[in-house]
Amino acid sequence: MGTIGSLLIMLLLFAIFYFMIILPQKKAMQAHEKEISEIVAGDRVETVSRVYGKVVSVIDDDFVINIAEGSGELNIRIHKQGIARVVK
Repeated sequence: MGTIGSLLIMLLLFAIFYFMIILPQKKAMQAHEKEISEIVAGDRVETVSRVYGKVVSVIDDDFVINIAEGSGELNIRIHKQGIARVVK
């Protein structure tokens, strides 16, 4: 009974770990990837370095972002992994 009990406890702990940590993180990553894949020119975004800007164009896996809207054209090109979120 001792070996079976220990095995059941380990399986229970793994199931709790999976449903409390791994599954929610996986869902959040999928939602983020979906949000990034739906970005089009004109969307406002925040980069992982906390730079805010407006997407000017999408080139393959990169975005050209205007980060100085009021003072002229200051565009940067950033990879899609550098986007933290779309700003509403």
